[in-house]
Amino acid sequence: MKLYYKLFVVLSLSMLTFELSMGQPLSTNISFTHADTLRGSNGTGRDWWDALKYDLHVKFNLEDSTISGWNNIEFKVLKAGKQIQVDLQQPMILDSIYYLFWGTKKR
Repeated sequence: MKLYYKLFVVLSLSMLTFELSMGQPLSTNISFTHADTLRGSNGTGRDWWDALKYDLHVKFNLEDSTISGWNNIEFKVLKAGKQIQVDLQQPMILDSIYYLFWGTKKR
C-alpha cells in the first residue's frame, strides 16, 4: 500500500511540475499582428461609444455547416466620433451595416 501511495505522490508532483513549466514558455518571441493591436486597443473607433445591449440572433445550418444571423448593438454616444470599430474574427463575413439614428431629445 505504501508503494502505491509513494507512486501516486511522485506522479502527481511530476504532472504538476510539467503543467507549471508549460505556463512559462522559455521563448518570449511573441509577435502581434495589426489585427491583434486593433482588437486590444481603445482607439478612435471605440472610445466615443459605450455598448449598452447586444441583441444576437443566430441560425445554425447543419446541412452545409454554416452559421448565419444578425446582431443589434444598442450604444450610448460618449463624445463625437467619425467611425465605429466592431471586431470580427476569421472567417466571419460582414455583409451589411445599418445605422439608425433616433435623434436627440426635443425639449
